[in-house]
Amino acid sequence: MVLVEEDIESRFPTLVLDPAATGFKDNESIANGALLPNDDADDLAALGRLDGYSVEFPDPGGLFLVQSSLDQFNSNDSAIGFIEHQIDVLATLVGVEVQPGITIDDFRVIEPPELGEPTIAYVVVATFSDFIPPLVANFTFVSWVRENVVANAGVVGFTSEDRTEDVNFLAKQMNLRITSALFGLIEVPPTIVVLPAVTPPPNAEERAVSEGFTLPAMLLTLDDLPEGTTVEFQSFVEFEGLVSTYERNFVPEDLVIELGGSTLVSVGTRVDLYSTAEDALSFVEGLEALETETLEIVGDQLGAFIADEAGFTPLEIVTQTLDVVDLGDLAVGFLLDIETAEVVPLDAQVIFIARGRIVAQVTFLGLDLSVLTEDTVPLAELIDQLILENSPP
Repeated sequence: MVLVEEDIESRFPTLVLDPAATGFKDNESIANGALLPNDDADDLAALGRLDGYSVEFPDPGGLFLVQSSLDQFNSNDSAIGFIEHQIDVLATLVGVEVQPGITIDDFRVIEPPELGEPTIAYVVVATFSDFIPPLVANFTFVSWVRENVVANAGVVGFTSEDRTEDVNFLAKQMNLRITSALFGLIEVPPTIVVLPAVTPPPNAEERAVSEGFTLPAMLLTLDDLPEGTTVEFQSFVEFEGLVSTYERNFVPEDLVIELGGSTLVSVGTRVDLYSTAEDALSFVEGLEALETETLEIVGDQLGAFIADEAGFTPLEIVTQTLDVVDLGDLAVGFLLDIETAEVVPLDAQVIFIARGRIVAQVTFLGLDLSVLTEDTVPLAELIDQLILENSPP
């Protein structure tokens, strides 16, 4: 979920990954750093930090370098607390020699892009006096929280050039990569998780049952859909970082599913059980906060995934938000207009519902202009009710 070369090549075509500066960062390796000089490994552990990963892309001319990193915490609250702690500490360090030969000359908070909650952008100016002449470095960074992870993207520049636009670009690209990982559209290495680690029983079903959740009963069944519908797939599924997941997907026995005035080619349903209600809500809040540019990119990836799963080749996808108020603790919907190589234009409605520790996702894929909210939203409301009925009190 950190940046890779393809994420930055449109703005930084000459940058390549530095393998020597890439890898996992435990608390020991980042303790007593220049930006948190008084925090040792035990302090970082007390703040809830578990592990991290970082990458660097140095400028061949030596004028700047791009950094991208993730810090995993034991909860969403700990991740938020860490960002607040870091900013509080930096504000006290101006004029302080934080390490031998390194003095913080300036620190200021700047306007951040809209990413996770919270998002903080800042500039730190530091002088490295051991160089002749002394080297002045400008650290321009954005830090934000996604679930239990603190994401960081920035530029360390060795000139006075304003890097705010560069850093905002990097942060948005990285946030998109994180969102894609959460959607399951890119592979997340098993050693990087997006939620607190749990000690699971042997499988996803037993984990859900042991905590009082009946996931299969939260989703639609054939009784909720028109005759001529069949179940294509239903099973518990293992996803790294989630306590449990259950999916049930429907397709027509013949060509289409006639649902009221809607003509559908598939209905996909899924429920994810998170470690905490805060983590579940944070995921949907992240979707709600997507800016227009990021929303379009996420829509492209999501629409391509949906179309491909249904056996179509997507060519162009237009994404809009869908009004789905009064569902769960928070709900977000997307309307995708998908042009395909098969000359069959498609529409998709994708609705995400956070309710307690559950996030439900329901996807209606149908013919162009034939996926109607008056047919789809009642089924989303039914899933919301089923989540309540099949969750522990």
